[in-house]
Amino acid sequence: VGVGTTNPSTVLHVSSSSSTEAALTVDGGVVFNRTEKNTATGAASITYTILESDYLIGCSTETSRTIALTLPQASACQAGQHFVIKDEGGNGGATATKITITSQGSETIDGHAPSAGEPNNPIKFSGGYSALTLYTDGTNWFIF
Repeated sequence: VGVGTTNPSTVLHVSSSSSTEAALTVDGGVVFNRTEKNTATGAASITYTILESDYLIGCSTETSRTIALTLPQASACQAGQHFVIKDEGGNGGATATKITITSQGSETIDGHAPSAGEPNNPIKFSGGYSALTLYTDGTNWFIF
């Protein structure tokens, strides 16, 4: 099904009329705004700063791929904004395949500063098709 496109490249492909507008494309990889999407097959690593307009970030944890996600500044987001981050490959906890989530600056995740280390900042997925939701109060981030 194509929304905004006559030639969908995936089962559901939502597109905008401009490459600078937000769009959602789900194609077996990472779900981002169209201009920030990085789903290159075989890419060894993906580094991505989550955008305020993102909602679901689906991570394709292929063999030996690492995915490093950085939350946007909590102070730049509305209180109550949340992001769902999902390990769609089930390999997030494998030795060579990690998904990490960090905050910017001095923001904390559940009270843990960026330099505090695991388990909360950075967050490291334990694998097995897991998902979590992070939300902000406009100052810091919390695991929901």
